[in-house]
Amino acid sequence: VYNRISGELVPSRAVALSDDELVITASEDGHFYINGRANGERIRFLVDTGASGVTLSPQDAARIGIDLGALRFTQRFQTANGVGLGAPYRLDSMLLGSFAFADMPVSINQAEMSTSLLGMSALERLTSFEFRDGKLYLRR
Repeated sequence: VYNRISGELVPSRAVALSDDELVITASEDGHFYINGRANGERIRFLVDTGASGVTLSPQDAARIGIDLGALRFTQRFQTANGVGLGAPYRLDSMLLGSFAFADMPVSINQAEMSTSLLGMSALERLTSFEFRDGKLYLRR
């Protein structure tokens, strides 16, 4: 009961319905955010089904210990704001609620971003995901 209530009060908190299912409540802005970890450090992700991959903001990347000066921004992305550049990177580990992922390919965005993005490359590692009644259900 506590987990479900706290999931309503803190929308970015993933609530475990079972070992294989998490639920996230939409935030007031209508988006779905999930608190996760990348290489052991906390990151708040915006779930973005329009993004092909996981993209870390440069601020989040630096905070988890990635040397931004050593990156090569060779990836080109078409975004709502035009063409953006990213650097390929692999996280040793990524945690979303109780779901753990190893060896996760991500991009580090060159430009500032307000929130890191959780795109399809992560969602496709799940058995399914479903948007229903203001909630996002993740299943593995």
